[in-house]
Amino acid sequence: LKAVRSSQVIWLSIFGLAVFYGVNQVLLAGFGAFLKEAAGVTNTVTAQSILAVGGVGLIFGSYLAGIASRKYIETGLIPAGAVGMTIVLAVLPIQNQPLLMGMLLTCYGVFAGMVLVPLNALIQFNAAGKDLGRILAGKNFVANISMLAFLCLAVLFTTLNLSTSFLMGLMAVVFLAG
Repeated sequence: LKAVRSSQVIWLSIFGLAVFYGVNQVLLAGFGAFLKEAAGVTNTVTAQSILAVGGVGLIFGSYLAGIASRKYIETGLIPAGAVGMTIVLAVLPIQNQPLLMGMLLTCYGVFAGMVLVPLNALIQFNAAGKDLGRILAGKNFVANISMLAFLCLAVLFTTLNLSTSFLMGLMAVVFLAG
């Protein structure tokens, strides 16, 4: 963790990734219940298919970020992608059509690729060669702590019988703050 905190650019990149992974942990863990609550869909194949198109969007967004960052790390993609992801997370809870949810998650994935590629590139670029392994290990440690904390939040919401739509909307606020 000391190596992770050695550079503000590295730390902020890791923090951004940790917020992303934490919010996505909630999205993955709660999407089935959200889909049932919002659209009345209980078919797990439908739920997994909707989530899968988000993965296709992530591949496309990562590809686009790679093209934009061919000669240098295009850091302007980070706020653009973060705003896009926040908007999708804010709109998702008011949807009740699985097709629209799939389209939103595809856009979410594209925006996620625009965030993930430059953040990871910034970490690798700013880490000294001898510290890169420790920094990447620290990044994974922080990301796993974040995912666990966010998963505990999702469990708390379930335990208190709170709306998954509210939880999804809350993730938009968390992502915007992050």
